[in-house]
Amino acid sequence: MGVAVVLCCAVAWTGLVSLNVAFPSHGVKGRYDVIVSLAPGEFRLPTSLELYESGRVSDYLAISWIASDAHLGGDLYSRVDLQTDVCVHNVDPRVICFEPTEDSTLGEALSLRTLLVEHEWTSVLLVTDRTHAFRARYVFERCLPPGTVVGVEVAPRHLTGADWAEELTYENGAVLKAIVETALKCPR
Repeated sequence: MGVAVVLCCAVAWTGLVSLNVAFPSHGVKGRYDVIVSLAPGEFRLPTSLELYESGRVSDYLAISWIASDAHLGGDLYSRVDLQTDVCVHNVDPRVICFEPTEDSTLGEALSLRTLLVEHEWTSVLLVTDRTHAFRARYVFERCLPPGTVVGVEVAPRHLTGADWAEELTYENGAVLKAIVETALKCPR
């Protein structure tokens, strides 16, 4: 009987998380203090730049960027090329490139928390992939200052059936990890 309960809980968990990963709550709902392009920027940064340049969503754009990745180049790291180009050649004082405290969603949230306090921002629009949106919202809502409005927009990205299977498997484990890490590193 105990095995059946554990199995039922595991199936329920997987179903609930997978549903939220595949169909996250997202969309631009008004104006925000800052648009935040989460790394890597291959799909996310073009969407972030489009929203920023429209002038309708925010007057600020924060880009998560790991400067040490910039020198790697090549096909494997071509996804950082646009971020490198924007961050290295940036002359717009309202575009802020920041390095996360660690190369993770949690590291981005902790670094953004510092920027929010510094700039007195109280609302953010995260730009990420569909499969990352549910977990990103969860982490940022727990790690940013209380009362911060966290919106999420998803960048367009085509996924094959195999990609979906891989992403859903990964995100189920990553959500569990996020619950534990935010409980330890983002006390309210």
